[in-house]
Amino acid sequence: MSGDAEFPERRAVREAAEALRAAAPRLHDAVIAAARAGVRQADIVLDSGYSREQVRRILREAGIGPSR
Repeated sequence: MSGDAEFPERRAVREAAEALRAAAPRLHDAVIAAARAGVRQADIVLDSGYSREQVRRILREAGIGPSR
């Protein structure tokens, strides 16, 4: 009972996951731009749907350190 013929919803899940992966670079760019513009990290978390740690990781990879 693990084939797509029995569970077409699995295909829907895979397609949605692929769409999310395809959109990730655009969202990462937007997160970085928002941080550089001075948007608070808490607001970026709320707007992006990412966890605080995900946002921090994206910003660190872009060379943006913690604001003090």
